[in-house]
Amino acid sequence: MTDSAPLSAHITTRMPSLQPIEQRVAQAILEDMDFVLHATADQLAAKVGTSRTSVIRTAKALGYDGYQQLRVALTQEIAQRPTRRRVPIPPTSAA
Repeated sequence: MTDSAPLSAHITTRMPSLQPIEQRVAQAILEDMDFVLHATADQLAAKVGTSRTSVIRTAKALGYDGYQQLRVALTQEIAQRPTRRRVPIPPTSAA
C-alpha cells in the first residue's frame, strides 16, 4: 500500500466497506494500537475472538500485503506521534 494517510485514518475510511468480522478486527486495531504493535496475528485473533486467517484477510482488505505490512504501517504511525515532554516544575519556596 502506498497511501500516505495514517493507518488510523485509512482504517476509518475503509471501515464501511469491510465485512463484519473485518470491521471487528479493524476496530480492535484502532482501539489498542499499542497491543497490535507487539501482537502476532494469532494474538490479535484471540483478542477479537476470530481466526488468524480473518486477521490476515482484514489486513489485505485494508490494502496491505498481510498482517506484517500492516504492523509496519502502524509502527510508522506511532513513531510520528508527538511525544509528551516532561517539563520540570521548579520547587516552590516555603514562606
